[in-house]
Amino acid sequence: MSILSEPVITKLRRQHERFSHIPEVVIECTRDLQSIKYRKLLSAFFDTYEKVKEFHGFEHEAKMIKDFELKLLEECLGLTLAEHIERPMRASLAVSFIDEKYRDHFIHSFQDFLTGLLVIDRFYEDFSTWYSTSLNNEINSSIECAWLLTTLFHDHERDFPTITKFVDEEPKLPRRLRDRAKCTQYAKDLSSVYDHLNAGKPLDTWASSNGTSPPSALATLLLDQLDNLNHGVVGAFSLLSYDLQETIHPSLVYSSALAIAFHDRGPREDLLAQHVFPISMRRFPLAALLLYCDAVQEWDRSRLVSEQLVDIKLGQASSKHVIFVIHFGSAHSNKLKAEEFESVDRCICDNPIKLGFESSIIIGQNQ
Repeated sequence: MSILSEPVITKLRRQHERFSHIPEVVIECTRDLQSIKYRKLLSAFFDTYEKVKEFHGFEHEAKMIKDFELKLLEECLGLTLAEHIERPMRASLAVSFIDEKYRDHFIHSFQDFLTGLLVIDRFYEDFSTWYSTSLNNEINSSIECAWLLTTLFHDHERDFPTITKFVDEEPKLPRRLRDRAKCTQYAKDLSSVYDHLNAGKPLDTWASSNGTSPPSALATLLLDQLDNLNHGVVGAFSLLSYDLQETIHPSLVYSSALAIAFHDRGPREDLLAQHVFPISMRRFPLAALLLYCDAVQEWDRSRLVSEQLVDIKLGQASSKHVIFVIHFGSAHSNKLKAEEFESVDRCICDNPIKLGFESSIIIGQNQ
């Protein structure tokens, strides 16, 4: 349990007055990145971000982040994906205007991206080796670019019940995912990537197979979750349907898609029952990191949430850990977060780097 110091309280007050969602502690740590290849682009973005004295609503901040995401994707991966980035942003904006309980998924994805970068950078040699030393030699196939793609697209196909109810429509698969033959091949390839990595084989040696063999148990599970509109699996298949693998290294795209397919709670019990989970962080660095970063990011996700990130404890080589210190609005929300982390811990069998959270209190405040 940490006690908030006066400087931390001052930072939180300043964030609140600016109506900003990205904690100052994240910005400070991001400015200290040592190994991330596009760290200068991040620093330039935050130079602009911090000059804004006050964000005029969620839309102002979201559009600034959207423009930067597009710039990163263009300069680092050579991808022009404006339509695919703007669509979820517009959906988030629409829901936030009409539902005060809505938990944001657009800026949230960027927050996941930033927190994961801090972990990767602190233990860069580990993550780049676990991912692929060969692929990491070039920026457009590197671990940080794989992480960029993974986080920015992991929630893009999340259902928005408020909107579907408002327009009196049932949720349904995107049109591009209604070709069953293509989706079956995506499922087979994702299962193939899983088997390849789980056997300890290098990511860069994986290749897609167009065989006629029936879907494996994992592929069948993924297709079932697709039919159930699980947003993680729908997001993974959607990413593959953009055919980015024709432009950038296919192993990067498929490893990102696999992490997206694994991140949601929906299929978790089935993945455990089929012994797909637990996974090793050393063999599945993207998937393991997304599970943790997605679980910890709770601050500023809705108008009704009072959780705040107040500190990040970054360990050294002798003590490999990254602990996010969070001030919770209640003992109940603290308990829920602890239960969520317990669920994530069940999914990972090998944790060479301890990732977790710690709660904080303000002197004189009852939790």
